[in-house]
Amino acid sequence: MKTKSKSTLTVLLIAAALVVVLLLDIWQVFRLTSDLTRSAGRYHLESISGELESTIRDAEQLAMRLAISAQPYLGDQEEIRRFVYSHKAEVLEEVDGCFNVYMAGTDWAVIPDFDVPADYVATERDWYKGAKRYHTYVSAPYKDAMTGDVCFSVSVLLNDQDTVLALDYTMEPIQAHIKQMNEEDTQKALIVTGDGIIAGCSDETLLGRHLTFEMPEYASIFSLVKSRGAFVTTRIKTGLHHENLFATKSGFGWYLIVSESDWALYKDAYIQFIASGIIALLLTAIILIFFLVSDRRQQNARISRDTAQVSEQILSANGITRDPRRCSPFHWKDSAQRIGIQMMIGIQQSSLNRYESGFSNPTPETLLWFGDFFDVSMDYIFGRTDKPQGKMYKYKPRLDPDMMKFVEMCFEPGTRANRELRASLLKMMTEEKK
Repeated sequence: MKTKSKSTLTVLLIAAALVVVLLLDIWQVFRLTSDLTRSAGRYHLESISGELESTIRDAEQLAMRLAISAQPYLGDQEEIRRFVYSHKAEVLEEVDGCFNVYMAGTDWAVIPDFDVPADYVATERDWYKGAKRYHTYVSAPYKDAMTGDVCFSVSVLLNDQDTVLALDYTMEPIQAHIKQMNEEDTQKALIVTGDGIIAGCSDETLLGRHLTFEMPEYASIFSLVKSRGAFVTTRIKTGLHHENLFATKSGFGWYLIVSESDWALYKDAYIQFIASGIIALLLTAIILIFFLVSDRRQQNARISRDTAQVSEQILSANGITRDPRRCSPFHWKDSAQRIGIQMMIGIQQSSLNRYESGFSNPTPETLLWFGDFFDVSMDYIFGRTDKPQGKMYKYKPRLDPDMMKFVEMCFEPGTRANRELRASLLKMMTEEKK
């Protein structure tokens, strides 16, 4: 029992060690995959940030070229009007996303195709005040007064420090970068201005709205990337799942944020993890099954040996000894049938040799199989008779000697009546014992 317990413990320890080694290997692969995925995500985000910066820079350069071209017409509003209308047609034809060109100064504004309301004051608009302050300004997304659509403006202050030239852009160029950020089934992709206004989003209904109010779960990473000014990453819990957030700052002050679920980010690692886990469990199960089968076979063999020894001891105690030669197939059949017997009974050649030589005792089941297969009796196998069909027995009852003495005393010796009554009584007692 102690040996069995030690063997079982050894097998379990080996299986556990195998599982631990596989799990450690899986964890290392998972960590490596996650690090590579994060690095790839950072590179992808910074690459798109560079492209977005290039888009904005192109818009700024176009506005500056137009501003330089308009410098000679300062002070002549009629010439400025002709300049604006002529260049608007050229710009709309050549530049995707741009839908208006206009100029304004104190107490005047030239805005093509816009019926200026009486309360409209150009110098109070963000695009004008931003240019006055920064010279070149990119506005946060806002709802355009002319079209009613969300747009952003790029404006430049001219040399007179009062006139501002501006271009209006739809959000299509920004949304194009959102599609790049979202090309691998990312849950959400955002472009946010420094003031927290959503300039681009996978959900276009959120354009122009404030991030903190519309998507408060992203406020923490927005604050983090603003404070650090570099690539940052964090995790948030949304329902039963987690999202991994990546954010970086563009060169002109806008921020790019991408969220991906754990499954989207670590899908390959999860699949490998699950597959390796299944393999580890299967290997452990196979080891245990082989051990249990081997242990069961050893138990059965031990039980058979013990049973055979007990049977042999019982038979020997009663004066019955098995004839080993009659357990050999050679005693009855040829060698070809001997091989067939080995295959049918499922024993080895060495076992048959030991049975024949008397060095080993077959189990009672094996002896019964021999008897059935060769149509011989156990008496013949155990050498109690030379007749294969067995020995015929006649019943010889045994009476108690005291009872026999009592019967003799009941009758007068030597008389006929004594003999007949005595015989009848003994017959009755014999039949009763049967």
